Amino acid sequence: MTRTKRDPLFRKRVLAIYDNRCAFCHLKIKLNHNDLSMEAAHIMWKARGGPCTEQNGLSLCPTHHYTFDKGVWSLDPNYKIILSSSLLLDKRSDLFFEPFKGQAITDSILDDNFLPHQKFLKWHGENIFKKKAMNN
Repeated sequence: MTRTKRDPLFRKRVLAIYDNRCAFCHLKIKLNHNDLSMEAAHIMWKARGGPCTEQNGLSLCPTHHYTFDKGVWSLDPNYKIILSSSLLLDKRSDLFFEPFKGQAITDSILDDNFLPHQKFLKWHGENIFKKKAMNN
């Protein structure tokens, strides 16, 4: 299996749009004036034909990037955070997800021209997001 070529500037462009902040939890970490920790997530995976464009990217901390890719959460058409009904968390872990449910990521983005495109959100919602409990 060959790996799809990625745009080396995708991460830089996406993180700049979100001010190097997690679109989900708003985390922003600096160490000696260097931004740390944020990752550029493809909404529609590159391996599935998703482009390296700002409208197909989210700036996310590693926890929220991993859980986005696993279908733990997604965004509705109004850019509001939705959590999988399959998500089971203890009280401590719940603090990383429940307080953000229903919040729009529009507060995180610096330029509304780069809001995620609806076709990419739809793809993620239909192909990745775990709406219902999975049978093991």
